[in-house]
Amino acid sequence: MLQKIENRQHWCEQNLHFPFQSSSDYSIETSQMPYEAKSSFIYGNFISTVLVAVAFCEHTISDWLYLMALKKPKQRIGLEKLMKKAKNAKLFSEDFWENFDDLRKIRNAYTHRCWDVIPCNEVEDEKLSSAVRPDSYTVTARTRPPQKNQLTPEERDRNYPSPSQLMEQDAKDALLLMDIVYRFRHSSGIIKEDF
Repeated sequence: MLQKIENRQHWCEQNLHFPFQSSSDYSIETSQMPYEAKSSFIYGNFISTVLVAVAFCEHTISDWLYLMALKKPKQRIGLEKLMKKAKNAKLFSEDFWENFDDLRKIRNAYTHRCWDVIPCNEVEDEKLSSAVRPDSYTVTARTRPPQKNQLTPEERDRNYPSPSQLMEQDAKDALLLMDIVYRFRHSSGIIKEDF
């Protein structure tokens, strides 16, 4: 266990640019998130890492749009509209947005029960387990083949990762995106004394 902690700490030192201690930011919730995400990752709390890292990215993007681009909005703007505006403003690369959208879906699969409805012609009986299957972004769907009907050759031959391997990789991906956003946050003028 100690070796795994040391390995994850070493990975953070090699790949992340934000400090391990909390930074000076007038948004206390947001300023604690990098520390929380990194600490969660090092100690193997991968779901927490994804949740916090994605939230940090959303906070920062929202902050930038509210404080820099929109100046003083007259009403609250929903997160989906904010994300669309941020993409249009080209704050980050297309690859960033693709990865960020995937991580938001993975985060949502952790925080909300997500199901895909099985087409009527594939339903085997009246049970709930026959009418729905875990959403494609859930750990369940990404770590084992579907349980319905016949597996396709691709599904049968695919090498499915273990849940812990997959969750750790999700956490690494989330931290790397958070690192990009952290650098943007601290170089874009978001942090001001009147925050």
